[in-house]
Amino acid sequence: MKHYSTVISLSHQMQLKGIMPNFVTSNILIDCYCHLGQINFAFSVFATIRKRGYQPDVFTFATLINGFCQMGQIRPALQLLRRAEDDELVQLKPDVVIYS
Repeated sequence: MKHYSTVISLSHQMQLKGIMPNFVTSNILIDCYCHLGQINFAFSVFATIRKRGYQPDVFTFATLINGFCQMGQIRPALQLLRRAEDDELVQLKPDVVIYS
């Protein structure tokens, strides 16, 4: 997928019409923001996921970690990996997806 900006724009239009993104759509938005180098917006979506009661999964964390790595920010990527391992609410253990 290379139409990241289009996906984000469509999401905004849907939200204006009262259609809120579900967990899967939110993960897609996080991925789009990361590909565009907009990690702050990606974390905004991440925060929304948590507020709505969804539990981030391996894909969510892998996408955010990859976003940091693409920007050359290895330290924040490692901090997020540790957060994923330690977060009792998340209850996930990073697997081969995270480490690849």
